[in-house]
Amino acid sequence: MQDIENALAEQGPVIVKVYASWCGPCKRMEQIFNQAALYFSQRVSFYALSVDNNTLVQDAINLGLLKRRPRTIPSFVTLNNGFVVNDVHVGSMNEEAMILYINQVFGF
Repeated sequence: MQDIENALAEQGPVIVKVYASWCGPCKRMEQIFNQAALYFSQRVSFYALSVDNNTLVQDAINLGLLKRRPRTIPSFVTLNNGFVVNDVHVGSMNEEAMILYINQVFGF
């Protein structure tokens, strides 16, 4: 719950990866997500939310990070100053697409 609250309290751009430990595409996205976090380290905060933990997913819904339990993963939720900017981007991406997505969402 603390990470969810921290993500919502951040001033500035935030991206939250929604994933599961058993999800193949999520595992492939791990390195790409980490590379994007390095690339944008001075401009964007990165968080992760595992759907394996039902309590955390419900907390994310209750706090307004998610509208409902994700049906498809990996998913990415973007926020700016605590407000959801882009509800959800669903699906894995290569590193170039991930960087382009973040640039487009936040207008970099």
